[in-house]
Amino acid sequence: MKLYHGTSQIRAREIIRDGILPRKITKLKSNFEIVSHPDRVYLTNSYALYFGFGTAHIDHCASAAIIEIEVDKIDPTLLLFDEDVLEQLGRNQDDLPKHWNMEKRTEYYRDMIDSRRHRELSWDISLKAMGTCAYHGSINPMAISRIALVDGSLQTALKWGALDASISLANYQIVGKKYKAMTKWIFDENLTDPREEWEKPMYPWPPSPDRNGIKVFINDQREFLNMGENI
Repeated sequence: MKLYHGTSQIRAREIIRDGILPRKITKLKSNFEIVSHPDRVYLTNSYALYFGFGTAHIDHCASAAIIEIEVDKIDPTLLLFDEDVLEQLGRNQDDLPKHWNMEKRTEYYRDMIDSRRHRELSWDISLKAMGTCAYHGSINPMAISRIALVDGSLQTALKWGALDASISLANYQIVGKKYKAMTKWIFDENLTDPREEWEKPMYPWPPSPDRNGIKVFINDQREFLNMGENI
């Protein structure tokens, strides 16, 4: 099984050397208004390109990077529910104070997810519900199988097709296959049109999508680190 981590080309250069590190180690600020857990990194089966271009924008970088992780090369006991999934699943169901807003609720689940009750929740349910999960600690670079760079200035349709996501239970259940197909197309040069993977191809895509601005590295540190800004 493969999971993905979206970031910028700039940060990917460090990741291929050091692995995917939690904010407690990197000292980086959270990319989101609701601050993520400092001891965790976050993975997805669908939204890596969304997170990648979001981080690239923060880093003033044209290219998003998708890090492909081999799940059988990481410790499965450290995979966790994503607190955002728990917050959304718990709406109108849990016993939290009704006056709490989404930020307060998410922070509660973020901080409580290490308890016995939440540890027993299987991380794959988190994936099935919203396409995201968390990992406690660092991911060793040996678990990285491939890295894809996507230049948003050359792949504008792909970029905006990814950024139209609203990461939620409803979005994943309705159009999650769209984002999975985008990721598959990036890594699979034999897949000519990602709409082939959708049950209902109701989203626009160039008639003959090319791969200009996309480059895939098979965990080759030397080749990747020697890569310049242009793809």
